[in-house]
Amino acid sequence: MRRFAVGLVAVALLIAMSAVPAGAGKGNVKAFCKANIALDAAFSAEQPKPRVINGLLNALARVAPADIADAVNVAVPAFKENPETAFEDPAVEEAVGQIEAFEYESCGYEQVEVTLEDYAFGGIPREVKKGTTAFRLTNQGAEAHEMFVVKLKPGTSVDELIAADEADFADLAEEIGGGFALPGDEGYAAMNLRKPGRYAAVCFIPVGTTETVEGTGPPHATRGMTAEFKVD
Repeated sequence: MRRFAVGLVAVALLIAMSAVPAGAGKGNVKAFCKANIALDAAFSAEQPKPRVINGLLNALARVAPADIADAVNVAVPAFKENPETAFEDPAVEEAVGQIEAFEYESCGYEQVEVTLEDYAFGGIPREVKKGTTAFRLTNQGAEAHEMFVVKLKPGTSVDELIAADEADFADLAEEIGGGFALPGDEGYAAMNLRKPGRYAAVCFIPVGTTETVEGTGPPHATRGMTAEFKVD
């Protein structure tokens, strides 16, 4: 089963890869958004390819909008040095929020407002249009939560998914993307839902996890924090 630390590092890396280093070009919002989604998909692949990721990073640097340059210049060095500890710096955490908010507000994606509660998702529609969708996650609970989105393979139930060992996970679902939010905060998740079919949002963070404590309980998904939706 996935651990919170693994999910947190993955999201942190996605944010780091989405950021733009100092000295970026003139800026092109449309190209930045397109490259960012491609980069998220490349990083979420079963076997990420460093050359592909580096190429997309270079593309981001060439087209990065100036509006988020200051935030990017704070976040990128920290993630390059150590993505596992980057969020320990409040300045980096604030910069990451600015970068995510820019993508949500500026990229023109279909927007969905999601609430994260103890232990349920609110606001996820039963059907979502095929294409790129941006989710804004508002944590109204007392614990940290994630929205981890997968495309379910034919015949797979959500119950089977959350009970599976990590080694068997790829046989049941395709990882699409996700985001997280601490209690009282907002987070964002933008992803390309390009294939029609059944999808699920799940939270694998252990019960008892807060801003300062990693919980030791079962995953939130086992307490009912799941939501299935259809993409067509």
